[in-house]
Amino acid sequence: MYHMKNEIDCLKSEVERYIEKFDSHSDNDELESWKSVFISTTSKCLATLKSETDWQSKINSLVDIHYFFAPRMGSFVESCPDGLFDAATSLISTCNDCLRYCWKAKGNKTYSIPKSEILPIGQKVNLIQGELMVLGFAGYQEVADFVELHTYEVIQFTGNDISGMPTYNIKNKNTIRNARHNSLIKIDT
Repeated sequence: MYHMKNEIDCLKSEVERYIEKFDSHSDNDELESWKSVFISTTSKCLATLKSETDWQSKINSLVDIHYFFAPRMGSFVESCPDGLFDAATSLISTCNDCLRYCWKAKGNKTYSIPKSEILPIGQKVNLIQGELMVLGFAGYQEVADFVELHTYEVIQFTGNDISGMPTYNIKNKNTIRNARHNSLIKIDT
């Protein structure tokens, strides 16, 4: 049985810390409106996490926090002062930890790749056709379904996805893609 008291406590602390960041910008009426949405979203999420609901509902409630910070037209990101948006890093990281916990508790496959196997910047790679290339925190999936074989270069390690699989930004000419560790094969140069 999975119990996530520690994860909930960490998330609650990060939410409270972020509300304090909102309070430091209390002279901005538009931010007050966003603060209200943030409190509503996070309160609902914390209540869902504490409830006996299914793991997918818990995942969905955590994704709502991600959505709050998503760059899109008319979003919080467009009207938020830089310092306030930058302060979300720790909150999103804690939210991601909770998402990974719920993902695993739901029975989904998880991974742990040793640091020694992380691909270095500059490594030449090919995508493996048919492999899951992207698994987003909101459940978005993309499979490497290309016809041509391109050589890419790893330009950035971007962290781990919801399953714990390392992800990278890879580049071929002017095209930059995100790819999971398991969807790449090293090319010796």
